[in-house]
Amino acid sequence: MVPGALRAIEAAGWPTVIIETVGVGQSEVAVAAQADTTLVVVNPDSGDEVQANKAGLLEMADVFVVNKADRDGASRTLKELHAMLHFGVKREWSVPVLRTVATEDEGIGEAWNAIDEHRRYLETSGEGRRRNFERLRAEVDQRIGVQLRARVLSLEKSREGQAVYDEVEQGLLDPVSAAQRLLATLGL
Repeated sequence: MVPGALRAIEAAGWPTVIIETVGVGQSEVAVAAQADTTLVVVNPDSGDEVQANKAGLLEMADVFVVNKADRDGASRTLKELHAMLHFGVKREWSVPVLRTVATEDEGIGEAWNAIDEHRRYLETSGEGRRRNFERLRAEVDQRIGVQLRARVLSLEKSREGQAVYDEVEQGLLDPVSAAQRLLATLGL
């Protein structure tokens, strides 16, 4: 759904689209894969940096922001993120770790500048083209999966499909062979 929505917004002429998610779960990682630049915002001593590491956003983040940097623990959180990035997978792009206090409009300009700098990096390095191709390829794969699943569901309801499942239920056919037979019926 996200790729189609983004294409529609882009076709409407919006030059910049910001997608906000609520956490660092699987759906957020999927959304981040659709973005040109992924900015990950964490709060001091909230455990967000550990969650970012677990969820894989550490590798996906292009910019890290420690918001509420006026609170206790902000310096420690900044150091932890720097350390995790230092020991992580080496990348051509050096992921900045910035501090902001959004309620006071502190650091917002620096965060936007980092996003803009990353955009320039994407354009000049060829990384933007590579990421775009990977997104398109993933969407093609996903759409193939949807269409294939629809054909399989239709086949499962047919007399021929039911016969295959009857053989599985009776122990006459194992699941691997059943899947192969159903796919062969579809010409795959």
